[in-house]
This record gives sequence, C-alpha cells and structure tokens, in this order.
Amino acid sequence: MTAAMQQIAATIIPDLVPKTLQVGKAANAQGRIFHFSVVEFVEGNLLEDVWQLLSADEQGSVVTELVEALQKLHSVRLSNKMAQETLRKMLCEDGEKLQSLLETPGVFGGPHTGVLNDGHALLHAIMEKRKLRKPFCTMESADDSHDVSIQSSFEDMGSIVIKNADIGKWQGESVLCHNDLTPRNLILRSRASADDPNENHRELTRDNDPFVGWTRSSQDEPLSEFSSAAFEKLVDDLVKEMAARRESKAK
Repeated sequence: MTAAMQQIAATIIPDLVPKTLQVGKAANAQGRIFHFSVVEFVEGNLLEDVWQLLSADEQGSVVTELVEALQKLHSVRLSNKMAQETLRKMLCEDGEKLQSLLETPGVFGGPHTGVLNDGHALLHAIMEKRKLRKPFCTMESADDSHDVSIQSSFEDMGSIVIKNADIGKWQGESVLCHNDLTPRNLILRSRASADDPNENHRELTRDNDPFVGWTRSSQDEPLSEFSSAAFEKLVDDLVKEMAARRESKAK
C-alpha cells in the first residue's frame, strides 16, 4: 500500500517525488513474504545538512515550494477518482475485502494503520503502532460521551481528552499527508540559474521518503490560508530542528 500512496503523490507533484519503478512481493530465506517497491535514485543534499549554507532567498524559495507541494497533497481525498483508480490497480492482489472497503464513503488511513472508516479505530491503530516494549501511555473511554482520554506514563506530560465530536470530524477532514516531513527527508539539488548558466542555486527537488497516508492534516487551518506568520513559523521550526540535531550529534 505504501507504493500505491507513493504513486499517488508522484502523480500530484511529479517533480518532487521519486518515480516508483517497480512493486511486488518476495520471500526471504525464512520463507517470510514481504512487499517491496523500487523507486528512482535521487542525488542531492539533505535539507538538514545544508540549510545554514543557503542564502535567505534560497531558504524562502525552499519553504515556498514545500508549502505549495503540501497544498497540492492536502487537496486530494481518498474519494478522488485518480486515487481510487491507482489504489485498485496496485492493490488488486490484496483481496476483495480491501477493494470493497475503498468504495465505502469516509474511509481513511494508510499503510501503517490499514484502511478504516471510523475515527476511534484509527486512533487505536495509531496507538498500537506507536507502542514500545514498555507502554508509554494508556487510552480509555472518558465517559458515556465516547470521549477518549490518553494518560501519559510520564508524570510531567499529564493527560489529554479527545472529544468524540472532534473524532467524528476526522473522516471529513482526511487528506493525503506525508506523516514524516522533516529536514532529513527533504533533498535539495543545485540548478543553473536561468539568467546566468554559471550561477547555481539550491531548490527543493525531491522527497526522500515515501511514507504517506490519508490522515487528518496536522494544520489547524487549510494550507490555502497560510499567512506570512505561518510561513515564518515553518522556517523557524525547520531551523530549530536542524540546530537541535547538530547539537545532539556534537555531544
């Protein structure tokens, strides 16, 4: 399913997502069956490694291209005709159950949670996938309202209650998301300037990680309503994460 999501993303933003060259199934020496996908090899530099080397104009260009790409991804729903056709074509071997579920209104999810049609099921699937050997939190129904309470195992983090009314909105808010969009997963490459062939500048060209799926967007407002303040916050977040990683490596 990851390969199918990758193909959908490549259709939407072909200049920023590596091409999927082949998908299939294989078995290892122990006879375990696994799915694989072969994607185009992309040369360049990780944004994490070169951000501080970019000029202010180049940094602004990268952020602008990133926001524009997210706008396009977030405009796609699982009910979209192109998405449905791609999924049916690439998931034809996964049985009739998944095929029929894709035709159900309001389905969402992705490779790591499965295709679901209920917000509570999605929440439980996400929590299951994030469990460590030692549970880091507990989740239970808060009361008869079907609100969900999540209590952290770490005292200083406390707890949070997710309202059932909010959970019920997830199906209508689900869009195509990356789910692991960090500076280490963005590749930049140099391109000759149109005005001066001898002058190179950096630009966002490809996404290094095919981990995508239909989940609720992490943004509170639609990306089409991004303000200049939101642009600044995105830049600040990128810089802070890269600075923290460098400090961690230095130690």
